[in-house]
Amino acid sequence: MMNRNFFRCFVAAIAGCFLASGVAANEIERIRWGDGPNYLRIVLDMQEDTEYRWAMLQNPSRFYIDLENTSYSSSLQLPVIENASVGSFRIGLRPDNETRLVLELPRGKEPKVLKLGPSGERGYRVVIDVLKDVKPMKCSSEPSSDVVIVIDAGHGGEDPGAIAVNRAYEKKIVLAISRYMKAEIERNPGFKVILTRDGDYEMPLASRRRVAELNRAHLFVSIHADAFKNARPKGASLFVLRKGKARTELTKWLEANENRSDWNGGVADWVNVECFDNPNDLIFLNEKSQQEALAEAVSIGTRILASIDQVATLHPKSYDRKSGKYVLSDAGFEVLKSLTVPSLLIETGFLSNPEEARKLSTSSYQRTIARAIGGEIRRYFCQNPPWHTDLEKGLIECVDPVAMEYRVKRGDTLSEIAVSYNVTIASLRQANDLRNDKIMIGQRLVIPMSN
Repeated sequence: MMNRNFFRCFVAAIAGCFLASGVAANEIERIRWGDGPNYLRIVLDMQEDTEYRWAMLQNPSRFYIDLENTSYSSSLQLPVIENASVGSFRIGLRPDNETRLVLELPRGKEPKVLKLGPSGERGYRVVIDVLKDVKPMKCSSEPSSDVVIVIDAGHGGEDPGAIAVNRAYEKKIVLAISRYMKAEIERNPGFKVILTRDGDYEMPLASRRRVAELNRAHLFVSIHADAFKNARPKGASLFVLRKGKARTELTKWLEANENRSDWNGGVADWVNVECFDNPNDLIFLNEKSQQEALAEAVSIGTRILASIDQVATLHPKSYDRKSGKYVLSDAGFEVLKSLTVPSLLIETGFLSNPEEARKLSTSSYQRTIARAIGGEIRRYFCQNPPWHTDLEKGLIECVDPVAMEYRVKRGDTLSEIAVSYNVTIASLRQANDLRNDKIMIGQRLVIPMSN
């Protein structure tokens, strides 16, 4: 029946359905599925690479795939699919060392089939993507009265991202941080946060930044927690798209590995293509030149680094001890290449470092990092409300019950700190009960909201 939302295993008992001769060289190790916003994905984890052929049949409408020289164990467990996009699923052995899988689909629902090679802990895979009946995302034509922030949790689906020394997956850690950030930013009315993904599914890199463009976002932030080839590197860092400066070996390695997520693709052609065909032809009310977008990204990014510095370790290259200033790194990450939206990529730490892997795997530390980043984003836009928003019109007030703290570093002066955070020296003194402008290294100062 087409409305039955579960897997069924029908193993044929007649002689013709057993292996005709010999033993199949390949085996299905596991069958799993994932539910994205636009498609349902079924993944066959294979012992080795395999060849296959597939076709659609009618009366009833169904899809089949024959895996050559492949068998499966009697202990193979089939997960239950709770989705109306598919019907029953059958698996059985055929002559000539083949395994056939049959999936009932509505008429006209031809799936997309692809093979994926080994990546991270994943081995060879055969992927079946079934497009769901979803309404296409409408391209925004009206400006939002809210401050719109797009948060991008890196990786997802078949792309786990970095794998921590404690076996935690980057894709899960950054999604948790992104959700906590959304809650932190939206504590204040007048802010709207859009997540590029809110589940464990893939999304093409270019489509992630285009979500920000199509929603006329005021800021795009991509969240990551990467790894290096040894355990020594540690600390958070922040990247913007800049040209004309040589990249370090570490930056080049990170960039190459972040952009690898497109290698796992298979759904890029299916994500709101009606909106993304000609993104350069779209007109955005808050459109900025690339230089203006970059300048704002640098301004926000510098403040975010300062905020992270209060709760976590920064990568040594993120802070210049001589000048006492925070340093943003350059990179050519695909998600940073928007010409209209200030864009940042934040590495919240290194999962190859045992200490940071342990902390980033805990919900308490994820919340701490999220509050540092999200709180500073909210503070920035409260102090610099974008044009045409309710904040700019004075219809909504910023409420910040959780004050920000700043840890004094060598060479800091109270006046420089006041200028950095757009507050007065008098308000700094009052918030911290200071009788004069004398401050000490390591001292924590409460940063009040500017008027």
